[in-house]
Amino acid sequence: GDLSGSVGLLDQAEILLKEFNNFSALSKFDRERALARLGLQDYQTAGKLARNALSIDLRKAGTSRRRPESDWVRLGDINVAQSLLVTAEIERQSGKLSEAKETYQTALKLAKKVAAKREIVRAFFGLARIALDTDDILSARINLVGAMLLTQEGQIPDLHIETIALVGETSLREGDPAGAIGPLNLGIDLVEQMRLTATPEDRQRLLALQADHYRWLLEAYLRTDHLWEALATSEGLKARTLRDSLNTNDTAETLLHRVNRLREFQRRLPPDLAVVSYANADWNRSDPVAFIMTANDLKAVPLTFDLLPEFLKHLDIPEVLAAQ
Repeated sequence: GDLSGSVGLLDQAEILLKEFNNFSALSKFDRERALARLGLQDYQTAGKLARNALSIDLRKAGTSRRRPESDWVRLGDINVAQSLLVTAEIERQSGKLSEAKETYQTALKLAKKVAAKREIVRAFFGLARIALDTDDILSARINLVGAMLLTQEGQIPDLHIETIALVGETSLREGDPAGAIGPLNLGIDLVEQMRLTATPEDRQRLLALQADHYRWLLEAYLRTDHLWEALATSEGLKARTLRDSLNTNDTAETLLHRVNRLREFQRRLPPDLAVVSYANADWNRSDPVAFIMTANDLKAVPLTFDLLPEFLKHLDIPEVLAAQ
C-alpha cells in the first residue's frame, strides 16, 4: 500500500534496466509505474507511462501508434493488450469515458484474438465500470455475463471474486440493495476460502479484493435499514485488516456472530457513554458514515464532505491515500 515508495523503487529499476540495455522489460515496468501513479491520482504521468509502454509493445509487434487500431489487433500480442488495458483504465479514472471505452474495446478484440482469458475479463470489467459510470445498467450486466462465463467454476478464482463484487455494485446502482447482499457475502466467503492456502503476499491482494465486497455490502445493508449488519460488516473489514497485519491465517467470524458480539457490547455500555465508529474511508467511491451506539440505540449518520476537495488542495495526497 506504499504507493510513493513503489514509485521510487520502480524509477530506480528503470535506471538499472537502461544501464543493462534491458529494453525488453521496460514496457512491463512502465505499466507498473503507470498503475502506481494512477493510485496516487497522478493521471498525467500515469498516462504518459502507459502510452510509452504501449509504444514499446507495438514496435516489438511490428506496428506503431501511428498505425490504425485494426493493425494493432492484427499484429499485436498479449503485451499490447496489457498496455491497452492500463491505458484504458487511466482514461476511465481521469474521466475520459469515451476514449476509455474505445481503448477497452480494442483491448478486448486483441485479447480474444490471442486467447488471453485474464485480459479478456479485465476488458469486460472496464467496459462494465464505464457502463456503470454512465448509468447504462444493461450494458454493465452484458459485460459481467461475459466475465462470469470465463471465471466461474474455479477457472480464474481471483477474477471470479472481482466479478461477483461488480455484480453486487451493479445491483446497488440499479436500486436493488437487497439483491446485492447475496453476491457480496458470497464473494467475502470465497476470499476467506482462498486465504487458507494463500501466501502472505497473496493475502494482501485478496484483502484488496475483499475490501470492495465489504464496502458495497455495508452500503446495501444501510439502504435496507439493517443497521446492525452494516456495523458488523464495517467491523469485519477492520478485523480482517488487523488480522492480516498480524500475519495470522485464521478465518473471519460469521456476520451473525459479530452482530451478537456487538449487541452484547452495547448491553455493557454505561448510560452516559456513546461509541462512534467510522466506515467507508475511500471518499472517492462512497460517502463515509458514522455509526453512533449508545446503551439504548444505534444510528448510522452519513457524512457528506462538500468542502473535502477544497481541503485536499492543502494536504499531501500520497499521505491521505496511505491513511485511507
